[in-house]
Amino acid sequence: MAPNERGKGRAPARFEPESPAKVRPVMTQGSPPKPPAPQQDGASEGWAALSTLIAGIVVWGGVGYGLDRLFGTSFIVVIGLLLGVTSAIYLVYVRAGR
Repeated sequence: MAPNERGKGRAPARFEPESPAKVRPVMTQGSPPKPPAPQQDGASEGWAALSTLIAGIVVWGGVGYGLDRLFGTSFIVVIGLLLGVTSAIYLVYVRAGR
């Protein structure tokens, strides 16, 4: 076959856009609706409260322990533990919305 006879009889490939009916409509206002929040049962709320209490004690107790090591004292860890318990109880109270 000669080089100039290649593809004879075939139409050149062309890009044709989809018809407007097939194209998804663009949102005109606002954001899409949010899915409903999953309902929590009592056990998951209890575990969330317990983990918040433990995390507060561990984090603020650790901060107090680190400051005790840094300054060479032994009372800041107690302040850190009390601050952790207090802040964790407050967070549980706020999260419960009561």
